[in-house]
Amino acid sequence: MPRHREVRAATVALTGAGWRHRGDLGIAGRDAFDPPADGCYHHLYIVVAGSTTHRDHVDLRDFLRASPDEAARYAALKHGLALCKIHHAAYDRNILGVRPDLRVEVRADILREIDGPMLRQGLQEMNGRTLTIPSARSSRPDPASLDERYELFRLAG
Repeated sequence: MPRHREVRAATVALTGAGWRHRGDLGIAGRDAFDPPADGCYHHLYIVVAGSTTHRDHVDLRDFLRASPDEAARYAALKHGLALCKIHHAAYDRNILGVRPDLRVEVRADILREIDGPMLRQGLQEMNGRTLTIPSARSSRPDPASLDERYELFRLAG
């Protein structure tokens, strides 16, 4: 979007076409959408061009395009973890981390939060669980990348 004032109109147009508005999903300045029921699944976001959120997305994209080795490590880590969509989102936002021994750690402030069954069952009860990894070695997360990413989670919390 070129300007912030156009976000509302774009949101109305997308929801009118069957897209489901998901809010910012924890990232201020970004609106996320799920495709219509009969549509092909992919990520769709509205961000204002030049905003911090837009620059963050573009910077990551550009970095991964310019650094094939880092892109491969990033892909191996993200796709090698046996996480559903909600847990991948929580992982990306440092709400939960995965220790090198594959045990899940949920951020302390999230564990203290009292909100209802979705939070309790969807995130809080993941704390301390051990993840199942793919049986094929080539599909497993890289231990060094996992360790590095866990350290970022610890520093963020």
